Amino acid sequence: MVLAMVYPEAERGGARKRGSSKLSLLEFSKMRLSQARSVLRHSRELDEHMLKGITLLDEALQEVKE
Repeated sequence: MVLAMVYPEAERGGARKRGSSKLSLLEFSKMRLSQARSVLRHSRELDEHMLKGITLLDEALQEVKE
């Protein structure tokens, strides 16, 4: 969720150049980052609950879908 907040939009225009982003240094699932961005766009309240550990990403995604 923190990555989604720091980088709320996916980069466009193809592959990133080496060293152009700290994201390239981290191992993460692009799908999970995309899902976190969806939650962030949908609801700041859900985002805050996830950051506090109240709500899991999968639960927040289900709420977004509904």
